[in-house]
Amino acid sequence: DRKEIHFIVIDSYVADPNVDLAPESAQYEWLIDNLENIDDNIKAIVMLLHHPPYGTSRHQGHEPYLREHVVPLINEYDIKFVFSGHNHSYERLLVDDVNYIVTAGGGAPLYAQETDDDDMQYSQLYLQEYHFCKMDIVDNLITIDVVDTNFVIIDHVELELE
Repeated sequence: DRKEIHFIVIDSYVADPNVDLAPESAQYEWLIDNLENIDDNIKAIVMLLHHPPYGTSRHQGHEPYLREHVVPLINEYDIKFVFSGHNHSYERLLVDDVNYIVTAGGGAPLYAQETDDDDMQYSQLYLQEYHFCKMDIVDNLITIDVVDTNFVIIDHVELELE
């Protein structure tokens, strides 16, 4: 927990995702317990995992098990942001009022967007840029600045919490 935000890190790089992230698995049970026991002073929940549940770049093979097992929990527990990597680019997607942010522009060769993907309907912004993300919360406003290698803000996201 930092500044009224609860961060949850999930291991999506598991040996058998259909077993290791399925209901009744150790990680799934841990996740449910964690979500059920968040302090009352927390204003927002943020999830971090390696593989993106949604995206319009290559490497989308992990989506089915994440969408089956993890996304329903994201929606049920009102998780505001889901950060992932794996696809070397920056992408912000909006699915069911959840901000899915792919932030994997840290140094490896960058990937182009693949426009024939079904997730194009969710994609708000795709940048083939090296970058990092900075998140803050002040009162009930969460801000995320995405900054390129010249320290120029290339995306800005705000979410007013209720």
